[in-house]
Amino acid sequence: MTHLERLRKEMKNNGFDAVVVSSEINQRYLGGFNYTDGLIVVTESRAALLTDFRYIEAANASPAAKEFEILMPDKRMSAAAYEVMAGAKRVAVEEATLSLSGYENFCNVFAGMEVVGGASAMIDGLREFKDAGEIEKMKAAQAITDAAFAHIVDFIRPDMTERQVALELEFSELFTAKPHVFISDKNPLCKKSRITVKDLAPFPYLVFEQGEHSSFYFSEEPYPAIEHEKTIMVRDRATLFNLLIGLDGFTVSSGVIDEELNGDHIVARLLELDEKMRIGIITKKNVILSRYAVSYIEAVRKYI
Repeated sequence: MTHLERLRKEMKNNGFDAVVVSSEINQRYLGGFNYTDGLIVVTESRAALLTDFRYIEAANASPAAKEFEILMPDKRMSAAAYEVMAGAKRVAVEEATLSLSGYENFCNVFAGMEVVGGASAMIDGLREFKDAGEIEKMKAAQAITDAAFAHIVDFIRPDMTERQVALELEFSELFTAKPHVFISDKNPLCKKSRITVKDLAPFPYLVFEQGEHSSFYFSEEPYPAIEHEKTIMVRDRATLFNLLIGLDGFTVSSGVIDEELNGDHIVARLLELDEKMRIGIITKKNVILSRYAVSYIEAVRKYI
């Protein structure tokens, strides 16, 4: 029996003339189609998937089209559902996920019908029993999980967050650089060709804040692990460069500077630090880049 056939059997056993399914997970279970806005309506004689123009083409091409009428209503979804259920007296809705306002809307629109809970428990009961196709999918999913775990063991590094592990960012190196100090051309250190960490002590250190999930490994500065008495966190480039000039502050970066972008009042001086910076491009692993991204990367490679 299909999921739809089993649902109809349970509807009869529970005395429901119709079921309205609004949760994404149960819509996917019954119709095999994943979408965010719409309803599935099932009666003894009809089974309809109601969606809008964004999903109609995909819905018609999905497995749902084999058992469900694919409808794109020109009215509110609840009003269209009422028409599909014409003649029904007792309608079950999802008590576990439907909001109070959603329930009240159904009660108002489904005039002359008794709207009750029970659909969630009924469908949850169906989902407890897996058919052969579902078992095969579970086995395939577990095989993917096993392979992913075997791979990720070699990927994890100290100080990585769970978010970074989940994303598994892929780094493609463009070049390496010695750390440089970015300062204003009015800063007293500007006269030096090389600057030491001790030289920087009197000046505020400006750090570009990259969010709470940032990590040392993906930092733009090679200097975040060093304690500095005066540190200012900023979240945009304009503020950082204004403070470089206004407060005689400094930041640490690769030494690559563009006068057209940053102006001619910012200069770079070599920092005497036994570190190197790996400059490159970070992408999400196994994602195919768009033609615009490819063009951008090619332009960056030519520039450097």
